[in-house]
Amino acid sequence: MPSAVLRYARSRLSAPLSVAMIQELFSLGPLSISPFGPLLALAFLASYWQLQSLLRSQGLGDQEDASEILLWAGIGGVLGAKIYYAVLYGDWSLLLTRSGLVWYGGFMLGAIGVTVAIRRRGLPLLPVLDAAAVSLALGYGVGRIGCFLVGDDYGAPTDLPWGSSFRSACLRPPRAHCDRPSGSRSQPM
Repeated sequence: MPSAVLRYARSRLSAPLSVAMIQELFSLGPLSISPFGPLLALAFLASYWQLQSLLRSQGLGDQEDASEILLWAGIGGVLGAKIYYAVLYGDWSLLLTRSGLVWYGGFMLGAIGVTVAIRRRGLPLLPVLDAAAVSLALGYGVGRIGCFLVGDDYGAPTDLPWGSSFRSACLRPPRAHCDRPSGSRSQPM
């Protein structure tokens, strides 16, 4: 009996996790809602909750402070992510497409936005940035789930047990990984 269980476990670990990308949750007329949008909104809400809790518990600020910091972070983050994407591909028309957010650009312009908000509110910079870093990590994690569900951001090819494969790939160009065949296993990022 134990050997049968081990054989079954080994067979399941060697089989790739095959994931169907979810391109649309629902539509509102001509507007198509993918999982990324609601999860991005959830990421901002979770970050707001975390930030206001930390600011309050450490005596650094209140809900209004957290709201302004998150507003500046969101505007700067999304704008920076889109601009970096357009620069990366050398095509400014990509600023007006649905796809294309790059973490590095979002972090750079978002950090500037957060710093501006902290200064405008008269809050201590470094302690508030420490609190914001925790909120950033939480929001980033939730947002990455949305990326994964729509088939974005999978990593290097792998044979490891936790590798995942998508049944279809390259639905929205440009993609750096479009040379991968559908169903190839990748390391989740």
